[in-house]
Amino acid sequence: MFWALCSSTLPLRCKVPANVEELRCEIEGLENFASQGSKKGVWKKLSPGDILQKVQWGDFVPLNLELAVPREDIYKYDIAKGQLRFSSKGKSYATLDIKIINSRYK
Repeated sequence: MFWALCSSTLPLRCKVPANVEELRCEIEGLENFASQGSKKGVWKKLSPGDILQKVQWGDFVPLNLELAVPREDIYKYDIAKGQLRFSSKGKSYATLDIKIINSRYK
């Protein structure tokens, strides 16, 4: 039931050194829709095994995260927590902790 969820888009630009190959991402703990694309292009959902594509004119990877939380959780300070994990060739490359809060309810 989509109407029972509140969602927000988190656009990321992750700087990646040239020697990093086969970069993948996995999101845990949050309901999400992860994709790569531009503002004007169609967003194709990324599967956990998909390799992230670097932009042709830079050393970064664009990543769009559509995060959704239950509507009843938005009325408290700690709304949700999760992790975005990057791996390269089967080895852990980086971890990004995501914490969604509502500062009105501290």
